Amino acid sequence: MTASWVDRFDATGFLASAAGQTGPGLTLLGERSTVPVVAASGELDLYSLLPLRDLLGNALAPTQGAPQVVVDLSRVDLLDTEVLKELLWWRNHLRRLDGELWLVRSGRLAMRTFAVTGKRGAFNFSPHRKAAVEAATRAASRGI
Repeated sequence: MTASWVDRFDATGFLASAAGQTGPGLTLLGERSTVPVVAASGELDLYSLLPLRDLLGNALAPTQGAPQVVVDLSRVDLLDTEVLKELLWWRNHLRRLDGELWLVRSGRLAMRTFAVTGKRGAFNFSPHRKAAVEAATRAASRGI
């Protein structure tokens, strides 16, 4: 029996990658006792949509209570509207479970997708991963 993603951490407390839990430019990360993180890089487009969906589902699976999930977009160069729709779906899904989706800001071009579509205000953005994980951890402890 293979270990779940929460059992496979490196010395820093972050999961480097696990079989079946990565996609093109995507990796499921986590911190030992807090919030799962999906880290993305490069271009997020239709090609990466299904792997992103799988990783977010896997990130949500081990959570209890009000689920908090962080998606780190800091290394994303391009984010297309299909991926934006997927992120909106997950934000709504997590809110139905009394949880929240937290995003780490990406480059200017990728952030433009949020601005042009009018969806920038629909998400909780943080300037870096540590701040997003801390905000999500506080929200989880408050039951938000």
